[in-house]
Amino acid sequence: MKRVKKEKYEHQTFDELVDKVPLALSFIPVLKLLAIRGETMTYKELGQLFNLHYRAVPSYLRILDIYCQTHRLPHLNHLVVHQLSQVSGGANFTDAPTNFHDQLEDQEKIYNHDWLSAGMPDKATLYKDVAKVAI
Repeated sequence: MKRVKKEKYEHQTFDELVDKVPLALSFIPVLKLLAIRGETMTYKELGQLFNLHYRAVPSYLRILDIYCQTHRLPHLNHLVVHQLSQVSGGANFTDAPTNFHDQLEDQEKIYNHDWLSAGMPDKATLYKDVAKVAI
């Protein structure tokens, strides 16, 4: 399938976002488990788990940010935090906390959500969500 035009979305082209969907989808069970256990994980830890450099992790989490925003879910991607500040990705994500106090409030919403009954999205759903924001 040939794409005629690449649209920019938050420093990534539409094609780059689409290419990241399959791996980003595999982050969801890990992040749901973190939420259920009331824990966070650093970018480095998540990167090591999926054999990614920690600097590449936010670009995959952007897919989950789009998914959570589109489906009005607490932002699971906000459970992945910077090692020193313990705050999530900031400007890269929708409604991201800007300080530690906001991070704690955000985490409470994530931890209190019923992730066991929340379904697991499929690739098609994530592709559609990415397409919505890129148009």
